[in-house]
Amino acid sequence: MGRPAKYPVQEFNGVRYYRKPGGYYKADHAVGGAYLHREVLADAHGPIPEGFDVHHKDEDKSNCSIDNLELMSKVEHGRLHGHQRDKDEVRALLEAARPLAAAANRAMAGTPAAADRSRRGMLARPMESNTCIQCGGEYKAKAGSVRKGFCGPSCQQAARYASGVDNEVRKCAYCANEFTTNKYQATKFCSKSCGGKASRQRDRLQP
Repeated sequence: MGRPAKYPVQEFNGVRYYRKPGGYYKADHAVGGAYLHREVLADAHGPIPEGFDVHHKDEDKSNCSIDNLELMSKVEHGRLHGHQRDKDEVRALLEAARPLAAAANRAMAGTPAAADRSRRGMLARPMESNTCIQCGGEYKAKAGSVRKGFCGPSCQQAARYASGVDNEVRKCAYCANEFTTNKYQATKFCSKSCGGKASRQRDRLQP
């Protein structure tokens, strides 16, 4: 028993067609060696004129249904597939260059050349309009800038303060009740009332 075919054999008008390395289906030379896609189109629309090719619309060479085939001049067909080959070659070159570029970037990290390249890259970026998250005002900044989102440091700081990310719980120095405040502030009292009472108490105790 022979080894099963890797790809299914297609039969058309009593002739068997076999998939070739290029992807096309072709008959044996003993029965003419014709290509299946050309035979299908010729059977539906007559002989293929000189100087014309049969193009697979979905780029799948195994899909030889008549709806997937169209007649195209050799010049137009060559230009179409040549353009696709160009794109594939560029994609392959980029894939091959990517690890080399990453290695070069790692080697340059921290050097004056890397800093200069980063600076030139930032200067080349276009300016874009943004709306400040905190105050709602319009401002311009370089595309991808760390400032994106806030019109300036003051609004960025105000937004961080309002978010409560830096808050901590303390005990009031007068009433001993717990209160929440920003950890970067020197607040000792839970309210102005406690602060005033503590101040008057200190005044009475002073000689």
